Amino acid sequence: MQDKNKISNLLIRSFTDQLTVEEYDVLNKWICESSENRKEFEAFSLIWNKSAEQAITDRIDLESSLKRTKSRIPEFRVKRQWIRYIQQAAAILFISVSLSYVYYFLAGRNHQAKIADQFVYQEVKTAFGMHSSLRLPDSTMVWLNSGSTLKFPLSFRNQKERKVILHGEGYFEVVKNEKHPFIVSTESVDVKVLGTSFNVMAYDNTSNVTVALEKGRVTMINEINGQYKDLITLNPMEVAEYNTEEKIVSSRKEKSMEKYTAWKENRIMFFNDPIETVVAKLENWYNVDIIVKSEILTRYHFTATFIDESLEQILKLLSLSSPIDFKIIPASKNADNSFSKRKIILTAK
Repeated sequence: MQDKNKISNLLIRSFTDQLTVEEYDVLNKWICESSENRKEFEAFSLIWNKSAEQAITDRIDLESSLKRTKSRIPEFRVKRQWIRYIQQAAAILFISVSLSYVYYFLAGRNHQAKIADQFVYQEVKTAFGMHSSLRLPDSTMVWLNSGSTLKFPLSFRNQKERKVILHGEGYFEVVKNEKHPFIVSTESVDVKVLGTSFNVMAYDNTSNVTVALEKGRVTMINEINGQYKDLITLNPMEVAEYNTEEKIVSSRKEKSMEKYTAWKENRIMFFNDPIETVVAKLENWYNVDIIVKSEILTRYHFTATFIDESLEQILKLLSLSSPIDFKIIPASKNADNSFSKRKIILTAK
């Protein structure tokens, strides 16, 4: 077993993306050694986030943070009440401050003077199987789903628009500001709002960007050479999907937004969803690769709600309630000492 002082130092530095490849392998190996190590890792992450109080800052004092965190975990040993708390909270937030800068230049009428305004960007990552929340500099609230990343400036001052970059899935409660619209930018399409509550799903392993609107009004837009083109405007209880391959957008009315937002309460919900949707959600939540071997399974639709179940439990429940068989292929060590994802093979009974 690795020296605990060394492991605790690696943990702290992992939260600020300061590990080398070799150090990451050491930490990953320690986490995979036992379920207790995994629980200690999760408890340490939770305490780190609580002690930091999710503050937005461009300076992190690793040494003092390490001392504060370790002082709250006597002998780096996790109490059972912490484990229960983690299971209830289920939130791990990895915060890293980007060292990259974006410069905006404003030219005068005579084009003789250029003024550089410097912005530091923050990147927040949510671990697979978890969800987290944070407050942006303009007081907009954001919830991030499993395996998602949000990048945003530490300040929206001197910016015409409040632009953030999303990879994965996020729910936004945007503070209204008509002079400075809020824009959620994804890989293929953007969402422009003034003040509203909505969900955006834009994982890399799906061919659709889905926007579900609870309150207010949003517009799905494309940015081409710095110019925005409106694709569709949504009203409350409407859902829009942009197909990233065919460049086509469609919309529909929904009676409930629950299946799009249930993940905020640590629930995975399906409502008359095809196997493709089920597979995509499970892959993103549990960080696995799922292969559907039987074409007949594409004919079925699934309705179910899962709360805090493990992947194995969900697969067993699906197997009991539908004509699905499954096989789990464990993760294996690659030549570079990294580990592959677990693979799930789905077949028809």
